[in-house]
Amino acid sequence: MRLMAVLVAVALVMMAGVLVAGLTGAQVASAVAQNVYKPANNDEKVDLPVPKPTRSTGWQDTEQEDTQNQDQPEENAEDDTDEEETPPIEFFDEEVEGDRVVFVMDYTGSMDAPVGHAITDENGHTISNPTKMDHVKAEFAKAVLGMSENVKFSAVMFSSSGIRVWKRQLMDATPQNKSAAIAWVRSFSPWGGTPIYDGFAAGANIPGTKTIILHTDGVVNSGKYPNPSSCGEAIINLAKSKGITVYTFGHCLATYYGSSEANAGRQMLKKIAQATGGTYTEVN
Repeated sequence: MRLMAVLVAVALVMMAGVLVAGLTGAQVASAVAQNVYKPANNDEKVDLPVPKPTRSTGWQDTEQEDTQNQDQPEENAEDDTDEEETPPIEFFDEEVEGDRVVFVMDYTGSMDAPVGHAITDENGHTISNPTKMDHVKAEFAKAVLGMSENVKFSAVMFSSSGIRVWKRQLMDATPQNKSAAIAWVRSFSPWGGTPIYDGFAAGANIPGTKTIILHTDGVVNSGKYPNPSSCGEAIINLAKSKGITVYTFGHCLATYYGSSEANAGRQMLKKIAQATGGTYTEVN
């Protein structure tokens, strides 16, 4: 009987030990999982799990700002809608501003006089002993070939033998029109006196003309206004009434006329240019 009681007591003790051992293991496992396990004594060392670093949410704002910055145009971006400016026309190496232009050129008898030096034509070929007529033909070709297609133009040739107009309206500067105008000017030969006003008036009366290139190698001696003082004044008045800028070119004036006569022609051309907003160029 007493033996039986001892056996029962031993069994109960063993069962209690198993329960205690199992509970302690579960609690330890739970503590480890929750990073709150504490050692049983000061000598015991325990490796606890280290929390993984978390990413700051600030990167979201940064990316959004970068995207917004990419969508905004640059402050200094060029405006693609700006219209291109028409480049100047070059005649006897002088720049002429304008895109509604008429060339008014002299083919009088004195244009048969020699220039006195070699020149280069529009193809780069050298002309060794050119006349003034050869010279103006070459420079006209260079000017026309160099024009922008935004330009509209025509040409007038004047002499007492006739005032000739290429086209009585401004033509587009297409390759075909450029070639036709150059061929037309090349067909002239020097002859006759110098009616400068009459040639100018023919150019000024072409509708839409805003710029006239007025070329002569001489002094006015025929036409409606046959002397420099009256001719110059009449040209200035006509140009101003139509809002035309006049660029004047005196072509080797001293090679045919005396100094005083040449100077009278030169002063007339200078006054015309100054009064209308253009420039005067001495061609030698």
